[in-house]
Amino acid sequence: MAAASTDTRLGAQYRRIARKRGKQKAIVAISRVICEIAWILICNPGARFEELGPDYYSPRSRARQTRDKIREIERLNPGKKVILADAEPEAA
Repeated sequence: MAAASTDTRLGAQYRRIARKRGKQKAIVAISRVICEIAWILICNPGARFEELGPDYYSPRSRARQTRDKIREIERLNPGKKVILADAEPEAA
């Protein structure tokens, strides 16, 4: 629970999972990650922990998101092609 309120990769991962699957599952998932980190550090004395930062799970670029959404729409509508056009300004 303490890791969930931090500004770290674990905190960001908790918030991302909690949004989709609920708080309890997010707590278990973060606990598992903490145990994995501890296991690696205990088993390998030369290993060092490096914090990846809260933006590790940040969304992809807008261009990539747009391309992925277009592909998804085209997959759901076989034989159709999606073409993006600039929106016309509304008449005042």
